[in-house]
Amino acid sequence: MFVLGLDPSSTCTGWGVVEFTKGSFVDVEHGTIRPAGGTFERRIQDLFTRLDIIFRSFSLHIDHVAAEAPVVFGHGRIGGRAASSQKVGVAYGACLAAAAANGHHVVSYKPSEIKAAVCHHGAASKEHVAISVRAILGLKKTPVHDAADALAVAILHAGRRHAIR
Repeated sequence: MFVLGLDPSSTCTGWGVVEFTKGSFVDVEHGTIRPAGGTFERRIQDLFTRLDIIFRSFSLHIDHVAAEAPVVFGHGRIGGRAASSQKVGVAYGACLAAAAANGHHVVSYKPSEIKAAVCHHGAASKEHVAISVRAILGLKKTPVHDAADALAVAILHAGRRHAIR
């Protein structure tokens, strides 16, 4: 089974394709998308376009798509968290649209679920997630945080799909 994991963001979206076979996980490919363009709208357009290319590149292999669900903060939060979560929500929408345009449904998971799946702790740091993903996939190098988060989503989803079979 091949799972494409996504970690949406308007500034750096992580992605990773994981193959799950015979009880083990294999990193097929992973990376990040740093959208070009000055305006927010242009970055979202570029994100969609580049995701579409990734979907088309792996179209024969992707069985499932999973993404980290955006965390929603209310209007009363300090430090612009509401505005930031709105931008992540729009990036998440671009991920959903790119998946749908390529015939895929996206299953979403909370950040705490993802962290617990790979680190056995729902409040693990990004560093801990990246190190755990490296160990699970047997990678020589620790992936950058956004790609590691996307790989963690794919690992969680593949493990859950296998468990319910």
